[in-house]
Amino acid sequence: MLRYLLDEHISHVVAEQLSAGHPEVAAVSIHHWRGAKFRGRSDALILEAAAEDALTLVTYDVRSIVPLLVRMGRDGAAHGGVIFVRGTVVPAQEIGLLIHCLAKFWEAHASKDWTNRSAFLPRAS
Repeated sequence: MLRYLLDEHISHVVAEQLSAGHPEVAAVSIHHWRGAKFRGRSDALILEAAAEDALTLVTYDVRSIVPLLVRMGRDGAAHGGVIFVRGTVVPAQEIGLLIHCLAKFWEAHASKDWTNRSAFLPRAS
């Protein structure tokens, strides 16, 4: 089942409002997850811990995460999934739009196993 972990570049307000407006959607911000101990930590450590908690990372960071996923795949390391957000599709400052898009994405993909899966978040209409 799809459960979101929002990276540190996404406001914790997104997770809070997403969970409040859509209680069926599990979402947590890295700013609060595991006592915020993963803020500022390496992407590899975050993905490893997220996999332990069956969380799928939501991030705008395509540049560093994609090569990391390639290395992890080559090394046989599993992750809990990654959903990439393009700033040109869902600008970071448009919190309401991001919440809407994440809710719609969850409706369409919640039942899938997100282990080692990645996708780009589409703009929901």
